[in-house]
Amino acid sequence: MTSTGPCSRSLPSDIQQALIVARYELLKYLRSKRLIGTILIVALIVALIYELPPALGSPHAGHVEEELILQPVPAYFGMSMFPNATYGNLSRGGVLPDSINVTVDGTPLPKDMWTYRSDLRAVIFFQNYSSNEVIVSYDFKRSTNSFTENFLQFGSILVIICSIFFGADSIVSEYQNKTAYLIFPNPMRREVLFAGKMIASFLAGLLMVTIFYIAILVLSYVTLGESAKYLYLSFMYATLFLLGCLGVAYFISSVMKGSTGAIILTFFILTMISQIITGVGSLAGVKMWFMLTFAGDTIVESINADNYPTDSSYELGGFGTIYNFYPELGTSAIVMAAYFLVFSLISVVLFKRKQLLG
Repeated sequence: MTSTGPCSRSLPSDIQQALIVARYELLKYLRSKRLIGTILIVALIVALIYELPPALGSPHAGHVEEELILQPVPAYFGMSMFPNATYGNLSRGGVLPDSINVTVDGTPLPKDMWTYRSDLRAVIFFQNYSSNEVIVSYDFKRSTNSFTENFLQFGSILVIICSIFFGADSIVSEYQNKTAYLIFPNPMRREVLFAGKMIASFLAGLLMVTIFYIAILVLSYVTLGESAKYLYLSFMYATLFLLGCLGVAYFISSVMKGSTGAIILTFFILTMISQIITGVGSLAGVKMWFMLTFAGDTIVESINADNYPTDSSYELGGFGTIYNFYPELGTSAIVMAAYFLVFSLISVVLFKRKQLLG
């Protein structure tokens, strides 16, 4: 006769156990209002970035009518065939050339009497109208890259906030709150418990990052009618940066003895300390490609993948050489993945060796 008692039931596999841990960790984030709090932070930041420029007189798109102050065209404009040519600069960028209309003393000026140079943001007139009242009206909208970059400047900070909220005290809290006494005696290996916690931290952080990018995408289409071509690439690098930051956060959590200390140290390492090291290296002419936060700059820079910036330097009077370094996309992806793998493995080893006290 086959036994059907409790002793005959097999234990869940390691993967099943890790997923169970992840589920309970996510519920813990929800009960502690960390998820809700982070969503509110994302919503507030997105709203501020979107609403502040128009409130301060710099709308994302619109229609302008302005009077131009004309000047003689300089030689570098390449207009020598029009010796009487004059020009005036427009006050806005992102001009839609087909929307430009010009009036001189109230009379519309034919389009074959002027041209628009987007590189100079100037309307060039083939005759001298400097003594006339010249009014130009046009529609404008910011480029999708410029619009998106405004939001992405906050992207790396959001990822760091997520790694702190969902990872910095994940390990140390089990010891500080004494919950480890309930968890560790159960038939579950510590590396499985670690994996479950890491999965939960990653999913919670990924949810925040996804909400952030969806908000950018929606606002871009609502405002400009299109989105940045490489927004998906930025999202991929934000995901890699999240993994790298979580690796560091879990390492600190496995070393520290208190949640507060782990949270504070994670914040300072991923913000101030990393930035100081990168800045000092830049002053010395050393590209700090191996720094996690430097690699995280790809969140912004990857938007310009078609015209990616290159490293440069220039002399600044008697102050020495100024260096501008940019993270390489391929190298940065490897660096962020390496931070996650190396620090996660070290964290697992430390977690397994850490003893319960008291």
